[in-house]
Amino acid sequence: MHQRPAASAPLQPGSAPAAAGATADDSAPLRLALAAERTSLSPPGRSLGAPTGTCSAEGGVLLVEGWEADPSVFAVHRPGDGPAVGWVATVGDDGGAFIDGRMVIDAADGEPWLSQDALYAVSLLRMALDQNLA
Repeated sequence: MHQRPAASAPLQPGSAPAAAGATADDSAPLRLALAAERTSLSPPGRSLGAPTGTCSAEGGVLLVEGWEADPSVFAVHRPGDGPAVGWVATVGDDGGAFIDGRMVIDAADGEPWLSQDALYAVSLLRMALDQNLA
């Protein structure tokens, strides 16, 4: 399992965080993949109702929605009214990025990328989207 250290503050609905930092190894581009199995229920599948907070992430490229009733999950959208492109959810004590219920993993070794910081997990989701994994 790959993990990036926690940043200064977790992502909170209603806040406007700065863009996330770079990958753990800046010398080579990180190639991501999706796990073979679906292991996470989507936010709509969790019956959470309407989001209670929204914030912009990744320099406004993504919108993140959260729920006070379940602070362990965030839906991630591209700006506009389309469906979520993925989500960030708690996996144990860390956060993982998911697309269609499948965790974002390292393409080279198949290990999951987890973060103690939800904003970095959103950054991993964006990298996966940029690599056309959705």
